[in-house]
Amino acid sequence: MIRPPLAALAISLAVAPTPGRAADATAVPAPPAAATAPRLATLARELAGASPHAPASPPGGAAATLAKLAAATPADRQRLRWNHALALLADRRPDEARGVLAVLAADEPDLRLVPAWRIAAARAAVELNLFQDAIPLLDDPQLGGASEACAWRLRALSALGGARAALAQLPCAKAALAARSPADRAPFLWAAATSALAIDRPDAALHFLRFAPPHPAQARLLRAESLLRLKQAKEADRLLAKLAGSPGEPVAAAAEALRIEAAVQLGTVKPAAALKRAEAHLLRWRGDAIERRMAVLSWDLALASGKPRSALAAGRLPGRGRRWRGRRALGHERHVGQQHRQHERQCVSHAFSLL
Repeated sequence: MIRPPLAALAISLAVAPTPGRAADATAVPAPPAAATAPRLATLARELAGASPHAPASPPGGAAATLAKLAAATPADRQRLRWNHALALLADRRPDEARGVLAVLAADEPDLRLVPAWRIAAARAAVELNLFQDAIPLLDDPQLGGASEACAWRLRALSALGGARAALAQLPCAKAALAARSPADRAPFLWAAATSALAIDRPDAALHFLRFAPPHPAQARLLRAESLLRLKQAKEADRLLAKLAGSPGEPVAAAAEALRIEAAVQLGTVKPAAALKRAEAHLLRWRGDAIERRMAVLSWDLALASGKPRSALAAGRLPGRGRRWRGRRALGHERHVGQQHRQHERQCVSHAFSLL
């Protein structure tokens, strides 16, 4: 007699009733195949067919979406998480939204390939000033011509110093900017104005600022700097005077830096006195573009005052361990090479045509 294989024998013993006893009628039947299968309708599949535009925020805000999420079932939990992430972004809570988006992707990794998820994650990163994290999310062939992606790419590139690349996004971002309210549109226009100033086009910066609310401190600072570049120091100083007592330290520091430049341009202070003001400002403020602006101004004023040691001290500040070779390196943002001029003009002409 041929013995059955051990595996078949084990299975036959497991399913056969015990001798002398009927099969237990109360035994729990095996669950149907559909009960152990994963969720049938995934969020990735649902969002994959959606247009990569800015999705509407769910009604009720983040509090309402969180209450619904707390009572969610496994079948609709992902959709309610997505609604909660959108509500958090609308409520200006990008840190929490970023966490919810990460949980969504951890539960459903395919979401990282979906344009809508990538734009939402990039938006959260940009609003948290994590610009380096936003660029890879937006660098996707599916988002190449998406207006919403171009708008967030504009802000990220501008913050990272890619002025020409940022301005090149404006024609594509036109639809997304037009769909926003003036207040929501303002940060994108400020980014465009900052990029225009970086390539020495203050006239273009003023043009962009015309379409943004004029009262926020950031708008006034950009407008004042544009006017200074256009040799309209008196009008710039009038704008900056309103920001002198600003409660925000960065705003007050930037305004003071620009006021020193305006005073020098107007000739109301001598270079030696202006140098003292700039050096005092450098002692109070360290880091970012404000320190670099003051270092560049201190360099110029020290040379005009015949104080080479002060010029050398100013030239060392922005380097922080790097070697800077003279005014050309220190003020490199003000000296754009001739080989880039033609490309800059094309970028700005595109930008002018969109607003």
